[in-house]
Amino acid sequence: MDDILDTLSLPPDLYSRNTLITRGIRHYKQQQGLARIRVLDIGGKEGQLHRFLEEEDQLTILDVRPGDGEHFGQGDATAMTMFRDGEFDVVVSGDVYEHIPPERRSLFVREACRVSKGLVILAAPFHKPQVHQAEVMVNRYFHQLLGRDHDWLREHLQHGLPDEAELQRFIREQ
Repeated sequence: MDDILDTLSLPPDLYSRNTLITRGIRHYKQQQGLARIRVLDIGGKEGQLHRFLEEEDQLTILDVRPGDGEHFGQGDATAMTMFRDGEFDVVVSGDVYEHIPPERRSLFVREACRVSKGLVILAAPFHKPQVHQAEVMVNRYFHQLLGRDHDWLREHLQHGLPDEAELQRFIREQ
């Protein structure tokens, strides 16, 4: 029961994102007839995906930020030389893609596809005028409150949010 309460105490966006991601993972497991899977979570250092996976599944986290743990690695997701082709059943990434500089996004997609045996789940905000305007407004409000830009929103505004059609093209190329 405590574990369920801990999970429910997550911020709503993290809870809903992980719920949707694991729903996709469970469907894939069932469809493939897999009892246990290996999952790579790119950028998942503080994402809490382990709280949502089934106990028998193995989670590896790759993040640019330092961390620790048996299944944690620090590295660049655009050059995952530390992993073999098809090393993971599923590769997931929640709210990382938009932080990759535009000129490296195709490398990110290529590497995620390379190290996955079959399923890549990529969750990110995509460019739409209303999303851009909302992020500008929230960053302005954050700046008024704290006297500085929000780090992640500043990156969104610098790099530009990804284009959904461009991502679909990258995926088709893989």
